[in-house]
Amino acid sequence: MFFGGFLCENVAGQSLVIVFSLFNWHENKEWKNILIRIKIIE
Repeated sequence: MFFGGFLCENVAGQSLVIVFSLFNWHENKEWKNILIRIKIIE
């Protein structure tokens, strides 16, 4: 499930890091669902 472009991958990677850091301590199930949704959207 790669989305085209190295630049897009960098931007998405930075936002994912923020999402991970926010939801990792919250609930593991939560950020897994969000990650799946992000992959589906992109």
